[in-house]
Amino acid sequence: MLMNKRCSLILLALVLFACSKEVSVVLPEVTTGTITNVTAFSISAGGTVTSSGDSELLEVGLVAYEQVGGDPAQGVVVRAGLGDIGSFTAELTGLRSNTAYYVQAFATNKAGTAYGEIMPARTSVAIPANLEFQELTPITGYNFHQAIGFEGSPELQSLFLANRQIDTTVGIQYEHLFRYDLLNNSMAELYNPIVDYISKELQIINTQPIVIGSQYVSTYEFDLAGPPVVVAHTLRLSRHGSAQMNGEIYVYGGDLNGVDSDKIRKWNVATNTWEYVASLPTPKSYAGGEIVKGKLYVFGGQQEFSGTLQEDIIYVYSFADDTFATYYLPTALYRTYTAKVGELIYLAGHINPTGFDNTDLFFGVFDTRDNTFTEININLSDAEANSIWAMTAIGNNLYVVYGDPVNDVEELSQRQLFSIQKAEIP
Repeated sequence: MLMNKRCSLILLALVLFACSKEVSVVLPEVTTGTITNVTAFSISAGGTVTSSGDSELLEVGLVAYEQVGGDPAQGVVVRAGLGDIGSFTAELTGLRSNTAYYVQAFATNKAGTAYGEIMPARTSVAIPANLEFQELTPITGYNFHQAIGFEGSPELQSLFLANRQIDTTVGIQYEHLFRYDLLNNSMAELYNPIVDYISKELQIINTQPIVIGSQYVSTYEFDLAGPPVVVAHTLRLSRHGSAQMNGEIYVYGGDLNGVDSDKIRKWNVATNTWEYVASLPTPKSYAGGEIVKGKLYVFGGQQEFSGTLQEDIIYVYSFADDTFATYYLPTALYRTYTAKVGELIYLAGHINPTGFDNTDLFFGVFDTRDNTFTEININLSDAEANSIWAMTAIGNNLYVVYGDPVNDVEELSQRQLFSIQKAEIP
């Protein structure tokens, strides 16, 4: 009996010892190589396995994910094979364009997966063949077709819309600001009791919405919790345009007096004064624009507030050189609206200036890398008076204000029944 117990113990020890040799406890060692190629939808890189740990390698490869500190296991993975100690290369495909990624090499053995250093890369911008818009939220109110301000904040994940709207408690048309929170799909709004013309330009500086109206500049808190700070800016603007660079706001065109519609000015927030920058080759009104890499791009529009023909001209002003270049749209556009996505400028415009019942919607993208324009198909109809009336972007998402100012109106209140639509860029 004693001999049997001793044999059993010896056999158990042998089994445990044999099993222990099957368990790997040392991870491989791997480093991430340099990024070798980046396109709109792929990233190529490599890695080097310097040690397989205490068991054979099961696989090696690359992983890419979009958030710093994110879980690599949730990223886009490409496997380069079983692999041996040494270097390997691979291409990550199926990525989103114009997106920041964090790339790591990995190596796996029986102990688990080890990752190399993080290498940042950003995919380049791509021009889609078409865009599919879907309704994000309905909006009701007044003057959504009349030179409204519309801007997105990536920091706040919110859309801001400025218009002139009737405050029903007093029956007066005041400046009005919407904030749509994309995270919880909620809407907040605030009336600013100033009486001004319709045109509103909106920029967001340091998470503060700033509305450049026809006669006033109003600076709001991001949560619309209190009244804005309002300053009279001394000009008479209408159908003007605006863009921002390095936290500063630039306003161009749209002089209601018909005298200074060619001017580019900077609004000095410290002194509440205008600073002259340059004069456009010709006046501009109702012309959308953006600043990309130190250049202001102004698209189409007409020369004055009314009574002048739509234009196909694109003016490009270089702040560094104080020079202008001129390019052309495929067709003349009476009103234009823009949104910047990387080095691309998306543009919506109205071809026909004769009335709201025949806007003839036009849509496309201007590539600032080679100064070319590409028309894009969209699923939004321009039947009757339907059209786009404002546009902005957050990341790879385009947002537009869309509706029919003639037919989609409440009969008694005359409130317009519009919507904010969203399209995702691949």
